[in-house]
Formats: sequence, C-alpha cells, structure tokens
Amino acid sequence: MDVLFALQTNFWPLLIAAAVFFFIWKSRSKEYQCKFGRLPPGPAPAPVFGNFFQVYVKEPYNYYLELSKKHGSIFTLWFANTPVVVISGYRALKETMIGMGNEFSGRANYPLIMKITNGYGVLVSSGERWKQLRRFTLLTLKNFGMGRHTIEDKVKEEASCLVQSFSTFGDSAFNPGIIINKAVCNVICSIIFGQRFESDDPQLNLMLGAVDDYFNVLSSRLGQAYNIFPKIVGLFPGRLHDMLSEVEKAKGLFKLEAEARMKTLDPSSPPKDFIEAFLLQMEEEKHNPNTEFTFNNLLCTTWAMFSAGTETTSSTIRQSLLLMMKHPDIQARVQKEIDKVVGQDRCPSIDDRQNMPYTDAVIHEVQRSMDLAPTAVPHKMLYDTEYRNYLIPKGTMVLPLLSSVLSDPKLWKNPDNFDPENFLDEKGRFKKSDAFVVFGMDSAFNPEYMINKAVCNVICSIIFGQRFASDDPQLNLMLMAVDDYFKVLNSPLGQAYNIFPKIVGLFPGPLHDMLSEVEKAKGLFKLEAEARMKTLDPSSPPKDFIEAFLLQMEEETHNPNSEFTFNNLLCTTWAMFNAGTETTSSTIRQSLLLMMKHPDIQAQVQKEIDKVVGQDRCPSIDDRQNMPYTDAVIHEVQRSMDLAPTAVPHKMLYDTEYRNYLIPKGTMVLPLLSSVLSDPELWKNPDNFDPENFLDEKG
Repeated sequence: MDVLFALQTNFWPLLIAAAVFFFIWKSRSKEYQCKFGRLPPGPAPAPVFGNFFQVYVKEPYNYYLELSKKHGSIFTLWFANTPVVVISGYRALKETMIGMGNEFSGRANYPLIMKITNGYGVLVSSGERWKQLRRFTLLTLKNFGMGRHTIEDKVKEEASCLVQSFSTFGDSAFNPGIIINKAVCNVICSIIFGQRFESDDPQLNLMLGAVDDYFNVLSSRLGQAYNIFPKIVGLFPGRLHDMLSEVEKAKGLFKLEAEARMKTLDPSSPPKDFIEAFLLQMEEEKHNPNTEFTFNNLLCTTWAMFSAGTETTSSTIRQSLLLMMKHPDIQARVQKEIDKVVGQDRCPSIDDRQNMPYTDAVIHEVQRSMDLAPTAVPHKMLYDTEYRNYLIPKGTMVLPLLSSVLSDPKLWKNPDNFDPENFLDEKGRFKKSDAFVVFGMDSAFNPEYMINKAVCNVICSIIFGQRFASDDPQLNLMLMAVDDYFKVLNSPLGQAYNIFPKIVGLFPGPLHDMLSEVEKAKGLFKLEAEARMKTLDPSSPPKDFIEAFLLQMEEETHNPNSEFTFNNLLCTTWAMFNAGTETTSSTIRQSLLLMMKHPDIQAQVQKEIDKVVGQDRCPSIDDRQNMPYTDAVIHEVQRSMDLAPTAVPHKMLYDTEYRNYLIPKGTMVLPLLSSVLSDPELWKNPDNFDPENFLDEKG
C-alpha cells in the first residue's frame, strides 16, 4: 500500500520527469545524428544505453553476423551515445581496410586497453607513434630470426620440453592447457628477455596468470560493459580490478628487467633481446624531444607482444589437439605425412613445410574454423570519409568483423565444418586464400595496394592526363574493378563461363559482382570523356589518350565505317588500364618477393645501383645500358613468374594447313608461352630464378 500510495502521490512528477528525459534524449539523438553525418543504418538504439543490451544478452559476434544479413555489409551500433560502425564481408573489408587504409587506419580508444596502456605502445596508438613502434618491432623481430632458423631452434627446444611434460602423465588424463601456455610463453620470453624460464618459476606463472585474466575479462560481458560505461563499471570491485592488478605486476617485471639492462647496456654490442634493442634505440634518440622510444612505450609494447603472442599461439595449439581427437581420420592423415616427410629420427623443420601441404592446410583450417579473433582490433576514422553514400566522421570507431569472411560460403568450399580441403586445390596442393583474415586485414601489412596505386597513376596520367590522390574514391573504384576482373578471369568460375556462358551467367555471385564493378569503372571513363568533349579544341594538341581518341573521332565524324566510336574508346581505355596495371604491379610485387628470397641477388643489384646511380638522384632510363645485372634480374623476374602462361587466344582467319594438319577458319588457337619460358634448350637454368639466364659469359 505504501508503494502504491507513493506512486499515486508522485505520478505527475514522475511522468513529467520521464517526458523531459525522453525529449532530451530525442534532441540529443538528433544532435548526434547531425554531428555524426550520414551513418549507415542499424538496429534502433534505446535511450541512454543505445544497443548495449541487444548485444549484451546475445553472443556479440553472432549477433553482428545476424545484423549484417539484415542491414548489409556496413551498419551502425550505438553504445550509449557513441556510434560504432561495423564492417563485414570480404569486399567491404578490402575496400575499407586496404583500399582506403589511410582513412580507416586509426586505432580506437578502447577503454579497457587504454586503462592498461594509457595510450602507449603499439596496440592502441595511431599516427607517428604507431608507425615508428610497429616498424621497429617488426624489424627487431626479423633481426632476432622471426620466421627464420634462429627462432626455429628455440621453438624446437620448447617443443621437446612440451613432449617430455606430456609423457610424464603416461596414460592418465590431464589438462594440457597450462603446459602449452608455458611452452609458448617461453618462446616469446626468449625474444623479449633473451632467456627461458623453468615451468615452476614464479615470474613465469605471474605473467601467464596476468595474460589469462586479461583475456578472460576482455572477452567477457564485464569487459563489454566496461568498454561502454568505463566510469560506472570501474567503481565496483571484483574481477576487473583483480585483472588490472595482475597486469600491473607483469608490467612491473618488464620494468625490473629493463632497469637491470640499463645498468649494463653496451651500445657497441648487438642487442641480445627485444628489451635491449629498444633501450639502445632510446639511447640513440635521447636528444630527440619528439621521440616515441620512451620507457612507457617499451613497457606497453612488450606487454602487447607478450599477451597477444602467448594467447593466439597457445589457443591454436589447444584447439588443434581437440580437433585431432574429434577427427581421427584427419589426425591419421597428418601423422602419415609427418612420417613420410620428417620421419621418426628428427624434429620437423620450417623447410619441411613446402613438402607438407596437408599438414599446412590443417593448421590453417584450425585457425579459420576456431575464429580466434571474430573482430580485428577496433579501428578509428582519421578523416571524415564518404563510403557507399554514407559519411563516416573523423573519430568514429570502426569494428572489422573478420568472422563474416571466415564463414562466407562464397569464399570457402565447406565453411561450416572443420575441413582442410578449404586450403587444398584439386591436386592436393596447399592453396593460399585472400579470405584467410584470421589476424586482420590491414594495408599496413600488404604493399600490394600501394604498388597498384603507383602503377595505376602512371597509366592514369597517360589516359586522363592527371594522377589521383591515393585516397581518391575513383582510383580505388578502378583498382577494385581490375582486381576483381583478373580474379574471376583466372578462376574456375571464369573458365566455366568461357565454356558455358549462358548457363553460368544465370547464377548470381562473384561473376556478376565483377561485371558490375567493371561497368562502374567504364562509367568513370565515360564521364571523363564526356567532360572533355565539351571543351575539346581541335586546334590544340591532345593532353592525354582520351583527348587524342576524341580528336580522331571528330576527324572521322562523316566516315560511316569509322572504328573511332565512343564504345571503342571506353573498351580500349579499359583494356589499357587493366592490362597495364596488373602486369606492371605484379612484376614489381614479384620482384620484392624474389629479392627477399634471394638476398645475395638483392645485394648484387644494390651494389650496381650504388655504383651507377648513387644515393643522390633517381635512376634514369639512360642508366639501363650501364646496369646489365639489374636489367637481367628484371627480365628474369618476368620470365620465372610466367605472368601470362598463354597469349590472348587467337582465331584462324582462313582454312590453313600446318604440319600436315588442316585447321579450319574460325578455330580458336591458344599460344602456350610457358612452353618457351621453361624450355631447357633455350635457357641455362629454366627451373630456377637465375639472372644468368640473361647474361653472357662476360656478365
């Protein structure tokens, strides 16, 4: 009765307060919509909380996938009054994370990670700090042998210890999780600290406990709540504060290790571990007021390496064990390949990988199917950006939904099941996939788009008489069209269409997506041509290819049989654009790969460049005659990569007799260029990358 009386007494004040609250929220929503531009659609947000409870009560990443089916590949969620743009699907992720990497490459201020790092380190920083720390970290890891034999010895050592630990349990059941974590952790410790720890070392257990607590909270509903309402959730004691305390203890160990090294640091000696390398760089830049090599950045970069490296690798190994138990047939096939290639008398080596396609496919499939990181690290818009008719303002958080790519039936043979065939071709060879985005999709890791844009701009300067800025939407549209065109052209789908065009053309999918992209690119060419037609001056020399073609069209206006038509202009321009971009950029990319694979050849090229060109100017075409080795290397890149195994298909114009065969008029003819480029009668060393194929006995 007291409660009822209180409600009756305060009914009107409560109603008025609720109404005022509602209208304030509505007005703020309008204000935010204005502030946040033309954001993509999404589920309706609730007052104050936004979409928090819709996400909170479900598995977030499955909910995001559901929303992508309803709202498309880009949609907006609201957490309180903060918008988060979610991007899903391979095409949208590639367009944004790679094609528009400059705009989307910021790192969002994720409250929980910011609480731990205060914005220091490589994980959540943006701009110059991120560039410098990332470049330094990758270079240092490379110097310490990441991906090479130096680190392989440490991995073998820990693998042996791991197997010995397993064997102590005999036939008894046991939980391998902690043992695996310690083995993985020790590999990372050998890079960071230059040493491994015994399995019962309190320091090792402290660091592992911190990593475990960190990821448990980060992936929990408590972590989600903190990232949306940090000030409120941070008030309550419990798991969150326990985890933060453990992480601080781990960072305290890193600090002690760093301080100990500072006392004995010798700038004249090469660094023995990552901490020493960072301290030497700090010493080198101590007089630079803008240096990013500070103690705080050292501690937080070390924590990022330690936590991320331990969790991802140990999770993959644990999941591999579970899946091998679940699929004994796959386990048996992996074991058979190991026995065949490695045998029983030695440890496997990184060099064995190329001879173990099935095992390689299984490891990749473990990571794809387990969906280790459903989203990439949250990004942040660095500029106001227009994308697909939406305007995403500077500072907006962007969440790349990697799960959407890893489970896409258009990209995988069998996406819903654990199936190594997803990474094998029809001959059982390992097949790389651009859709394998387990650790994110980021232009910073891939030079392909930078090279493509540079090459594309050279062609644009010929066709359009101008270059485009790297973030220009028109440039990105044209590049995406070229990329999609060649992927379909070289795929089984493209082959099938060329044989059964009417049947294959009935089905929606990548073919029609590609055709749509190409039409958009040709639409740009059309707009450029129409703009020039309005200002065309026959008395002035043409400034670019389009103007030259239009002038020829004008000259042949009264010729009924003229081939200088608008359609021929568009299609000739497209042919120049796609063929020129793909061949040149592929050659440059392959050159980079081959120089990394053959450092001796790279060194000889560099020596010739330094001798002929020097360091103070750009090379010129006139230098070519004085650089025979570099010239030979470029030719050998193109020969060995076999860029176009066949020439453009020809057609017989007449009934023709050749070598006692009669080939009728109209028959398609396929010139097999590969047969010449790999002929041992024509080349010194046709099966290997060898510049000597283009050098005489005098070099």
